[in-house]
Amino acid sequence: MKIDATETPQRERDAEAIKAVKKKIARRILKAVAAVCLVFAVLFSAVLLYTGIRYPVTKDGISLSTKTEDGYTYIILETRAGKSLYFEAKSEDALNDKKEVCGQKITLYHLQYHNNFSKGRGGAMSWGCPENNYLEVVVELENDTLRISNQE
Repeated sequence: MKIDATETPQRERDAEAIKAVKKKIARRILKAVAAVCLVFAVLFSAVLLYTGIRYPVTKDGISLSTKTEDGYTYIILETRAGKSLYFEAKSEDALNDKKEVCGQKITLYHLQYHNNFSKGRGGAMSWGCPENNYLEVVVELENDTLRISNQE
């Protein structure tokens, strides 16, 4: 079978056109895949920020103080600005020398920081009781333990 000499340039032009169309399609597919990957990365980052990457609390990052107001004593725990505090807690009755209940002991453990989106101020929480009752807060950190009571 003979190939017509006039068809050869036409076939070459057709082949070039097909290559150009394939290249254009490949670029579109690559752009779509890149866009999907970018969207996934942004969503994944947002989920991480929302759910939070937590890390342990050190004693330099929190402060404990007491305050008396209107016949009540408060123990206040404050954190650094821009940090939320997650912890587990247990409470138990505090006993005096006669083994009578005289107040409450609150123990905080597994303390972890979580980035807070309101960067302006730190978190604060408080526990209160009537001034004549005993109140103690114990904060168990990884390498340290902090204690404070309204009788100190």
